[in-house]
Amino acid sequence: MPEWFTYEWHMEGDPAEFAVDTSYLSKAPHPNRPILMHIRCEMQDQGPLSGKGRRHIDRIEKKCLKELKALYVGCIQDDSRRVMFFYTDKPDRRRALDEIADKEKYLYCAVGCGEDPEWSTYLDLLYPDAAKFQTEENRKHIALYKKNGDCITAARRITLHMHFPVESYVINYAEEARMAGFAIGDQEFTPELEEPYGIALYRIGTLEKAQVDAYTSDAIYLAEKYLGKLLYWECPVIPKNSPLR
Repeated sequence: MPEWFTYEWHMEGDPAEFAVDTSYLSKAPHPNRPILMHIRCEMQDQGPLSGKGRRHIDRIEKKCLKELKALYVGCIQDDSRRVMFFYTDKPDRRRALDEIADKEKYLYCAVGCGEDPEWSTYLDLLYPDAAKFQTEENRKHIALYKKNGDCITAARRITLHMHFPVESYVINYAEEARMAGFAIGDQEFTPELEEPYGIALYRIGTLEKAQVDAYTSDAIYLAEKYLGKLLYWECPVIPKNSPLR
């Protein structure tokens, strides 16, 4: 059964929504599906997708699911386009995808096909790494703050708790984080964790999601070479009627 996970990231520098069928992770790379096909659908004038354009894309997606002998592993969509990705067994399966694209008259559709036996597009582009996965956790966390009456556009100190398996990694990481613009707080120790040695990082910012995503992504990617991870982040609640807003 498909297990879809969606998250916000960026495509060619623009904000985009990614959707990936995570059920294929245990099969990746699939030895019998080494060919990657994709179809990009956008307005003829390359402008923002209209409601009609989105409906046409949805119909194209349904046709692909029905007519292609391929695994639909994910898609990326921004304001002006959607790109859908499929793995199949042989290159000539492209003909069916070309036919679907050629029959579409309202949208411009471009088809691509190539070898990807390692499933690098699925594993490296579509499937979320720790930073990408965290963006969805950020969305939920920010929604909870907002539900509790927080003025998310108000700036405040955001604290990220980063943890590592070895104490010496904390010192090296803290220096890199400082150079990247984080303020450094106290060290932490939680012996029951697999990564018991921690450090608090601080940034001043709002709870607007793009800003929080940037902070967590920077901190996570810096931590990767030290086998570290973001345990959680927190900040004070600033009510909407607060003089600090």
